[in-house]
Amino acid sequence: MKQLKLSEKGVPVIVTHDARTIRYPDPLIRVLDTVMVNVAENKIMDFAKFELGNLVMVTGGRNTGRCGVVAHREKHKGVFDICHIKDANGAPRPIAHAVLAPAGRLHIRSRSTCAHLSLTHTHLSPLGLLWACDKGWRWTC
Repeated sequence: MKQLKLSEKGVPVIVTHDARTIRYPDPLIRVLDTVMVNVAENKIMDFAKFELGNLVMVTGGRNTGRCGVVAHREKHKGVFDICHIKDANGAPRPIAHAVLAPAGRLHIRSRSTCAHLSLTHTHLSPLGLLWACDKGWRWTC
């Protein structure tokens, strides 16, 4: 999710990464959370918060397609936040291979280390999210 705002007439709306506007969202949903959308009705079915310990997938940059658990989040005023990601099995990566990514380039896969979408070999590729969308699974950031 990219934006949370009030429309011209005071109706709360959220804007997703694909410019989809959804009216009257759950009050607990914030920017950078991941929402599961029913495309036919344009309704939110479920959402996952952007928190420490959640399973994520990097969707941009050199680490595109890597999965792991959010271990730490560095907040920088005026610029993007940096997230430290460790392997999904819990073992931190060596310093030379640390995965650091801006918070805007992460896609929350689940509320814990158990994924809503299974992590098969097709999901580990950068086209994994596109494959899931072709199958009818609609997750939007």
